[in-house]
Amino acid sequence: GDTLAGIVGQHYGHVPNQQELFRQIVEQNPRAFLGGNPNRLLSGVTLSLSGAGSASENNRDEIYFF
Repeated sequence: GDTLAGIVGQHYGHVPNQQELFRQIVEQNPRAFLGGNPNRLLSGVTLSLSGAGSASENNRDEIYFF
């Protein structure tokens, strides 16, 4: 039941340009989204998150879904 919007809210807080961050996350995780659609997150995938909302551009988190 996780959504990309929920994950972004938990890990980045308020993001002024949420759609741009969604695009970046989909680009970084092409196999995690059906047809590249940020609204179609596949279960059982690991997301790699970095950049836009984090303090350091080298900061990366991996999120696991089951």
